[in-house]
Amino acid sequence: MGDFNYPDIPRKYVVVGPRDPRDPDFVTPLVKMLLKKRYRLRRLSRTDAANDVANKINDIIVSIHSKRCSSVGKISTKDLWAMVRGKGKVKHKHILIDGKAVDPSHLNQFFASISTDPDYSLDDVIDFSRHIDPPDLSSYTSNTNTEIHSYEIEPVLRKLKNTAPGCDNLPAWLFKKCSVELADVVAKLLSKSYAVGKVYANWKLAVVTPVPKIAKPTSFSDFRPISVTPILSRVAEKILVNN
Repeated sequence: MGDFNYPDIPRKYVVVGPRDPRDPDFVTPLVKMLLKKRYRLRRLSRTDAANDVANKINDIIVSIHSKRCSSVGKISTKDLWAMVRGKGKVKHKHILIDGKAVDPSHLNQFFASISTDPDYSLDDVIDFSRHIDPPDLSSYTSNTNTEIHSYEIEPVLRKLKNTAPGCDNLPAWLFKKCSVELADVVAKLLSKSYAVGKVYANWKLAVVTPVPKIAKPTSFSDFRPISVTPILSRVAEKILVNN
């Protein structure tokens, strides 16, 4: 065959990285690409086009779920339970001290003991606060101090860095790409928390990773605990500090 001079065909290069094992199975590379596209359209205030992309994402997710459910009656019980538990299994590395595996619960108890003040007393804290002159809040209303609006939350979610998720396994990209949809929900959660003066129980839980300080640890004190709280917990702290 002879050589042919083909006209230049427009090309679009799409970079697809490795799939994050923490992502749900319906978050395919195509869904991620469409989420990014919807994000760009919203930034350009092209609401109608962004909504069209959102509907396409919903159709893809529904199609994936439909295909999965259609084969439920044809698979074995073992495979059915595997679908319920999820495909990805995280392999935990053993913590070694003097070459021997350590029970993680014992290490967790050690970290809890060194991070807890045995002399802490809530009554002492309240009594101490009574002797401090309160700030002048006459120019503020109760709503000003506790109510958080969605327009305050949306930029914070949109500008989140690629940080590790906490025990709730909600990834940072979810808040970034869906900042508009989640802003109102997060604002209501924060407003409620600030109004009652309490932090949600799951926001106070942290994933603690023991990092060895030396090459061959010989005791629990040779590990440095690196704790990661849920992303919403960090957002709540940032909003409180900024205000």
